[in-house]
This record gives sequence, C-alpha cells and structure tokens, in this order.
Amino acid sequence: GGIGGGTAHATINVNCTSPQVVTSALDDGSAGTLRYAIINVCPVGTITFNLPAGPQTITLTSSLIINKDLTMIGPANQSVTVNGNGNRVLSITSGNVNISNLTFSGGVAGAGNGGGILTSSTGTLTLTGMTLSGNTATNGGGLALTAGTINILNSTISGNTATANGGGLFNQAGTLNLTNVTIANNRSDFDNSGAEIGGGLFRTAGTVTLKNTIVAGNFRGTGSTADDIGGTVNAASLSNLIGTGGAGGLTNGTNGNQVGVANARLAPLADNGGPTMTHALQPGSPALDAGDNTTANNAGLTTDQRGGLFGRIRDAASDADTTQTVDIGAFEADPSIEDITDKSTNEDTALPSFSFNVGDASTIAFDSITGTSSNTTLVPNANISITGSGSTRNISITPAANQFGATTITVTATKTINGTVVSMSDTFVLTVNTIPDTPSVTNTTTNEDTQSTTGLVITKNAVDGAEVTNFKITSITGGTLFKNDGATAIPNNSFITVAEGGAGLKFTPAANSVVNGSFQVQSSTDNVGTVLSPGSATATITVVPIADTPSVTNATTNEDVQTTSGLVISRNAVDGAEVTHFKITAITNGTLFKNDGTTVISNNSFITFAEGNAGLKFTPAADLFSPATSFSFTVQAATSSAGAGLSSGSATATITVNSVNDVPSFTKGADQTVLENAGAQTVNNWATIISAGPANESGQTVNFQVTNNTNAALFSVAPAISPTGTLTYTPANNVSGSATITVVLKDNGGTANGGVDTSPAQTFNINVTAAAFLSFSAAIYSVNENAGSVAITVNRTADTSVAVTVDYATSDNSGGASSPCGNIIGLASSRCDYNSMFGTLRFAAGETQKTISVPITLDAYTEGPENFTIALTNPTGSGAMLVTPLNATVKINDSASPTPNAIDDTSNFVEQLYHDFLNRPSDPTGKAFWVNNIDKCNDPAQRQPGQTLAQCIEVQRILTAGAFFLSIEFQTSGGLVRDFYVAALDRPATGNMPSFVEFERDTQAIQAGVIVGQGSWQTTLANNRTAFMNDFVMRAEFVGLYPTTDTPAQYVDKLYLHANVTPGTLQERADAIAEFGGSPTAADPGARGRALLRITRNAAFQAREFNRSFVYMEYIGFLRRNPNDPPDGNFNGYNFWVNKLNTFNGDFLQAEMVKAFLSSAEYRARFGP
Repeated sequence: GGIGGGTAHATINVNCTSPQVVTSALDDGSAGTLRYAIINVCPVGTITFNLPAGPQTITLTSSLIINKDLTMIGPANQSVTVNGNGNRVLSITSGNVNISNLTFSGGVAGAGNGGGILTSSTGTLTLTGMTLSGNTATNGGGLALTAGTINILNSTISGNTATANGGGLFNQAGTLNLTNVTIANNRSDFDNSGAEIGGGLFRTAGTVTLKNTIVAGNFRGTGSTADDIGGTVNAASLSNLIGTGGAGGLTNGTNGNQVGVANARLAPLADNGGPTMTHALQPGSPALDAGDNTTANNAGLTTDQRGGLFGRIRDAASDADTTQTVDIGAFEADPSIEDITDKSTNEDTALPSFSFNVGDASTIAFDSITGTSSNTTLVPNANISITGSGSTRNISITPAANQFGATTITVTATKTINGTVVSMSDTFVLTVNTIPDTPSVTNTTTNEDTQSTTGLVITKNAVDGAEVTNFKITSITGGTLFKNDGATAIPNNSFITVAEGGAGLKFTPAANSVVNGSFQVQSSTDNVGTVLSPGSATATITVVPIADTPSVTNATTNEDVQTTSGLVISRNAVDGAEVTHFKITAITNGTLFKNDGTTVISNNSFITFAEGNAGLKFTPAADLFSPATSFSFTVQAATSSAGAGLSSGSATATITVNSVNDVPSFTKGADQTVLENAGAQTVNNWATIISAGPANESGQTVNFQVTNNTNAALFSVAPAISPTGTLTYTPANNVSGSATITVVLKDNGGTANGGVDTSPAQTFNINVTAAAFLSFSAAIYSVNENAGSVAITVNRTADTSVAVTVDYATSDNSGGASSPCGNIIGLASSRCDYNSMFGTLRFAAGETQKTISVPITLDAYTEGPENFTIALTNPTGSGAMLVTPLNATVKINDSASPTPNAIDDTSNFVEQLYHDFLNRPSDPTGKAFWVNNIDKCNDPAQRQPGQTLAQCIEVQRILTAGAFFLSIEFQTSGGLVRDFYVAALDRPATGNMPSFVEFERDTQAIQAGVIVGQGSWQTTLANNRTAFMNDFVMRAEFVGLYPTTDTPAQYVDKLYLHANVTPGTLQERADAIAEFGGSPTAADPGARGRALLRITRNAAFQAREFNRSFVYMEYIGFLRRNPNDPPDGNFNGYNFWVNKLNTFNGDFLQAEMVKAFLSSAEYRARFGP
C-alpha cells in the first residue's frame, strides 16, 4: 500500500545549580527569578538576593512550592516582599527549609489553609527575621502547619485574616516553636460566619511552645472582639505577653507569663529599620525588659528582628541601665525612655525640675535627647531644658508669660543604629491654670415669629485657651433662647459649653412681637461657675415684621390638558396693601402659567398680587395623572418682589388630573425562515420594547392579536405571540411556502376620555423552505468479524440541488479500557471490536448517497452479537436537515478465529495494522506485500543464518509494524497531526500532545480517501492536509495563543519559541514569514497553516520529536488509548520507552520497543485470550 519513512534521534540533559541568586523581581520563571531559583537550586542549596537598590516586591502569578532542603536568605539591608497576588505565597511539601529577612504578604488560600505559608512537610521550617502580613485563608491566614516542625525566631505576624480559625497562625499537627515573636492585629472568623476563634493563634493538635513572645491585640470577626489564642499551648511556655482574648492555658504570673494584658502598647506595623517591618514597643509597654535572657541566648539571638547593630538584649529606661534584660517580642527597644506622668503649674510659674530615666546609655551613644511642646504659644520649645548624662536626665519647663492652658510635652531619645535613625518618645501633659476673660458675642436679626438662623456666636477672649470650657447665660429678654439645634431651650442662669456657644445660638421672638430681644454671657472654667469672667458680653436680636400665610383655590383637569379655572391666590385676612407679591415654589409634575396660559411662572419666582388674584393656569406633565402622581405648588406672601417680609407659612394648591389611556406599542422581530418539517418553533423575544404606554401605564396588561394570516395552510399550529413577545408556530409537514402575518398589541386601559387601547398593525413574513433530508439507509447494520469492515450508507433525499455536509461519529458505550475484551457482552468496544471513526461527509450538488467504512476487528472470543452506534450530526448547507434514522446500530457477529489468539494469524495481524495506523481496510496489493514479508519466514532459505522460524516471524512482524508508522501515508497524516499539536499548543500536562479522540478525528480527516500509490492520492492528501491545517490554525485555542492581529514575524517567532527550536537558517525563518505575502497581519488561515508546517519540518524539531511520536503511536495504535490512561495513569511508561529508544538511537528493533507492545498482555487481549 505504499509504505515509507525514516528515523531521528534526540538527547535531554537535566541540571541543578547552587547557590541561586535572585536578581529579578519578575515571576515568569526565567533565570534570576525567585521561582526559577527554587526550581533549579540543588537540594541543600542556598538562595540569596541581589536585586536593584530600593524596596523590591516580587508579585507572584501562582503559589511557590518547595519540595527539597534549601536555605533562602533575604538581604540584610534591603526590603524584599514576596506578594502572593491572590495566591498562597508558599507551600512546603518536603525538606528542611530555612528562610530569613523577607516579607510574605498578599497571600490568599481561598478555601484552603495557610495564606502566607502552608507546610505539609515532615521536615523542619525555620523562619528568622521574617514578617508575615496581609495574608488570608480559611485557617491560618499567615501560616498553617499540618506536619513537621516550624521554628519562628525574631519575626512579626501582623494584619493577617482567616475566615475560620487562626488569623495569624494555625497549628493542625506537628510542632510549632516561637521565640521572640510578635503576633498582633490578626483576625479569625473574618467573614463573621460563626464562632471560629484564634485571631492570633489557633492550635487544634500538635505542640505549640511560646517563649519571649507577644500574642496580643488580635481580634475575632470584623469588630473589636479580642481573640488572641484558640486552644491550649505548651504549659512550659515562658516569659510571654498574652492579651485579653484567650490565654491558651497559660496562667498570669507563672513562668514569667503576663496573661490578660489589655494594652501591650505596640506601635503600628512600620519600617523601624532593617529589611522587614516591625511593631515598635512604646514607653511603658509591659513587654519592656520582661523576657528571659537564657531563652534568647540559647536561641542564638544577638540582634532583634531588624538585624545589624539592633542588639537583642538591651535595657529599658525603668531601672536606669542597672540590668540588661531582653524585651518580649520581635522588637528590642533601644533607645527607651521612662513613661513620665502628667504635670501642672500655674500661670507665670516655672515647672520645678524633675529627673527621668533613659535606657541603654551604655551601648550605642545617643544622638540627642530633646523635648518639644505641642503648644509653643504656651510653652515655646526653647523654654524646655534637658540636662544631665548617662541613664538619668533632668528636665525643666518655663511657660510663656501670661499664657494659660495645656500642652503635650514630648521627650524623644534618638540614636543612629545600623545607619537607621531610631527613637522612642514619651509624652506627658503640662497644664497651666488660668482665669478666664470676658467673651464676645455677635448680634443677629430675625423675622417676626421666626427663629434666628445666624449670629449669636459666642467666642472666648483671645487670651483665653482650653481652660474656658463653658459660658454662663443670663438676662434673657424678648423671647426664648435655644442651642444651635433650635429645640433645646437655654434657661436664664444656665451654662452651655464653649462648642455650643461657638456653634451659634438660636432666638425665637415672643409670638407676634416685634420687640428686640437680648441676653448676657460670661466665660467659665466649668459648668457650675467655679471660676467666672468678671465681665460679661451682651447680644442684641433685632426682630423684623413679616407677612402672614395667603390662601389658594384648587383645580381639576384631564391628562395632558391645561386647567381652565381655579388656582386663585388671596392675601391673609389680617394683611393689607403691604402684601404686594406672592412667591411661587414647589411646582410639582407640571408647568405653571399666569392667567394668559402662556407666560410661564418659574419655581422661586414672584408674581404680583393682581396676577395671583386673577387665577393661574396649570399644564400637567405628559402622560401623568392622579392619584398615581401628585400635582401642586405652594404660595407665600411678601412685602416686595425681592422677598422682603416673606410669610413663614405657605399655602398649597392641589390639581386633580383625570387619566387618559395612551396607545400601546411594540417593536416587531425579524421575518422567520425555517426548514420544511422543522416541527414546533419558539422564538423568544421576537417582539421587544413591548409597552402599554408611558411609565405610569406599566401596570396595564397587554396581549397580542393576530388579525390576518395570508397562508393558513402553511401551518399545523397557527402563529401566536405571548404577552412577553414569544412567537410560536408549527409548520405543516411536507409543505413549503410563505405567509404574511398581521399583528396588533392591545392593552386593558380602555378608551375613556378619548384613550386608545390598540397599537397600529404590523406585518412580518414566515418562510418555510424545502429541506435536504440526511439519514442512514438503515437503522441496523449487521457484519461478521472476519469481514474486516462494514459499509454504512448515508442517503440524501428531497432537495439535492445544493452541496451539503454532515458529520458522523461512532460511539463506544462498552466501558472502554476499563473492561476486558472478552467480558463485554452485547456491547462492542472500540478497543476490542471496531475502530472509532469520525469525519464529515460532503455531498456535491446532485449526490444522493455516501458510504462510511468502519474497520471491524477479528478476535478469538465467543461473545455473541455485539452492538455499537454511529450518529449523524451538524448538517450544513441550505436546507440540510437530519431525519430518522440519524442514529444507526451496527451488530457484529462472531467469526471463527484462525488461531487461538486472532492476532497471531499473519493476515489478521497485517489487516489490523491497516485499521490501527491508517484507519481503513487493507488494499489487496499492499496487504499481500506485507503478509508475504512475514510468511516468507516459512521458507528457510529466506531466513537469516541461524534464525529459527519463530525468531524470523517475530522480527518480521516487528519490522512490518514499524513500517506502518514510518509509512508516507501515516507520517503525512498522523505524524503531521501530532507535530502540529506539540509545536503550537500549550498543554504542559500532556506534553502538548493531542488526546486519543483529537488525534483520531484529525488524522482520519487527512487520511480520508487516501491510499498511497492508488489514483490521484497526492491531490486528495494535499487537499485534506490543507483543510486540516487551515482549520487547526483558526481554532479558538490556537488563536488565543497566536492572535490574527500579530504581524507575520511575531507569529512565526512565537511558533519557534513555543516549539523550543531556532530556525536552522535565516532563510528558513524568512520563508515562513514570506508565506503571508507581505500582509501586515498574520490573519490568512492558509499562510498560518503553511508557516506552522515549515516550523514542524525544522530539523531540530524533527530530531527531538520523531522518537516521541513513535512511542506515542504505539499507545494510540496498539493499545488504543492515551499514554497516561489506565492502567498507566501517568507518563512514566511513555517516558521509559522514549528514553530507551533514544538510547538505541531510534533503532526500535534493538530497543525492543515495538516488540514489547506487540507482546504485551494489553495488546494481545484485544484479540483473544
């Protein structure tokens, strides 16, 4: 049958390198990235960092995974953050791992544990100088331990969240040891879903030991519920500071533990020097000098988390450097300062000098110890003097002359450590007592019977300060005084606060009175008048007369019609000629006119008394009516056109508008065209924008009515339209033609007052076109196993005037590879009994019949009749339609096997090679050639010297099987298909190789109608190949990787990059680009396919892929499955044979590769026991 081919060879080398240096903050897996370093560092290797200067953030695209022993050391003097970017930052599955001087943040575990770090390794993880912040997970927002041991030293865990337990840490199993660690500001139960606990730390199993560690200021939920430790920790834990949210079984005062601390006095997480952020200790923190030195020394801690010269055991200010004791937590306070109590003195009196302590004067020298005042007017900074040396200093303060009040004095001790300026500050309040002076108050003016809205603002004397807290109100006359809210009355001789006075008071004159009002004010240091200003200020309220409320008559009209009467405005009976104008406001849902009906009256405008008294006109807004909508305006009286003397009250005119129904409307859909015998049709949303009228008629019901049908005989169920616009109809069988349908929309709004309830008529056409019916010639086909194949006929009836296509595919319902061939009763298996066939039948105009040939497998099993199905789908072309039978059943009958296992028969063996590699029955000439290639062994003269008959047959069967793979017919079809997938697609899980079904479908499309050496096979092959290539390069998966908007050069270079080869020559690349003929984009399917074909013919690509293709086809052809399908379940077997074939330089006979597959139990079980 025309077999030909060749072999090629490839070599693969794998290396690791230590140490690895991270030089790039990218996460594309390239050399220099952290991900590359983790993957390529040798076991027990080291990863260091040499990134560009300044803080650096490595933003991950997926979680990092460590599965080996390694050490990762962040820079000592540079901030490096690894951001999970919505992924868990790090998973450790095996190995002993040491990590230091890094920040892990932005980690998200979703429904899993350990947003920052998850360790399931049985080894040991040691974290030193680390900060875990801003991570989230179900359990263990910062870190989760499920096995092994974690040692955390000099590290901070802050700002992490868990929707369940353990906002900071979650210990599910294993051993967790914490030494000088700060755990603060973490949250459990972050989604407020229940009672999950352990905002700082949660232990469900294993052992957790805390030493010199802070677990405080953590929370549960999104509120302020304290929640520090969930579960119990090791009772041997010592010298820890635990907050109020759970003690973890520890007792306050035992082993140096402080339990139930309400305020650990931690500063916010910040850059306090060193490569990672820390919580600094504030003056008076209970963590100062409260740790255990032995623990810190045994752990080898010579610095705090910041490293460098930030010493670990330093002295706090409390004992003036008598004893240096380690602080609890990751931060060691240096410098430190005593918590100074608040002080007070009187005006013009210096504060007596007093002493205070500073910590660690004996280590690194202080840069400065300074004092500043928050109120430099009261106490200028120059008036603060700090003297002395060593650990005890003196401070004296002199307030400015004639100044009173309070100031916050800040005492700051500063050092430079490791090149970083660090400091600690303590504040205390200095109060300077004084005597208040006379305040001031502004006057105001208000209308008669109207509360004032401005003025009456009381201000302290300019020389007074915060010591004046209240004002005393006296001598209120002419009305009632209120606070700024206008409702809280202020009695005579009562006190108000400075803020209340500064906000401004309100004054309501006595009813109908125009007499001016007044009151007096004094300053006070409290609300009982302990110290009052000797003088008082007086406020005067001027009362202006105003008009009273006018009256107006109502009116009635129809929807969209202007009123003709009513709306007459009159003065109040108590008013006279002084009321000259009316103010119009709050015109609602319409337009107001003067009596002429054309002059518009705007909101907030004035009309004369005469214009109002003549009666106004009102036109309601379009399509609105009562009572669904209200129509009104309000009127006030005034003594001028500028609004002087405007009445405080207003009158409201109400207009009643009677409804009038508006015409309904809709937008018709497109004309309909269906095939003859198409059955019941439903067209959702055929009619759109269905409206009963304006929005105020949206509650009306609507119905469509078909008023005319020009061809009723065209339908078995007449067209109808639902109120929601769904068109339904059923064409009559075996009838074609057209009908014009007329339809209107009717609402239930009625026709009262001239309303319209029916829309204008609209027409559309329904066209029923003649169909081309496609079906199998029979619903059941029968074939004997020894027939080799079964011919299945597809007929086209009715309209045959145009070209149509239809897809076909066999279907295996036998259980596939999971069922032994001999045990499948009644159901045919594509592995055991026939070959799966997929394809497309193409009917030219006038063609009425096509034949599908399905290869049938001869086996030695006695199984009785077995069935498989074949189906027609996806008809295309004008009028193409599937009719029954569109599914057919093929019954395979047992035939006698010539040998106990049918594959041992030479003729059957060769026939099966045609089935498995070329997807067709054998051609007589080709089969005779290959049968003789094996049976010649029966002639001793044609054997190799010393070769037995059995040895000869085995070798010839192997060579024959290999020849089918190497054949032109297979290499130009199946070989091409695999090359296209591997070179172009991104499927790392399968080495980019096609699945069994994909391979068979595409290979059969190229092989259709091709028998090498017969007829115009080259033309058929070229046409089939071109059709495949053009289709492949326009599939969504391919276009997603290689957009049609790329330039030809971009397209070709991406293909070379993905295929992992370089052009053999510059001309090779140029030829691939030239396929596009100078086009600016790589959009032409033909050029895309030809360019890809050139890349797959690259010598390096073929050398690498040929042996892989050979092994791949052994699985596909002989075992009828993917290499990683059961019973393999992975690619280990495939990789074994690829490596072995490479070792033997592609000599499949010496490698015994083909032999192994032919002799395998899995292959032979397809054909017999």
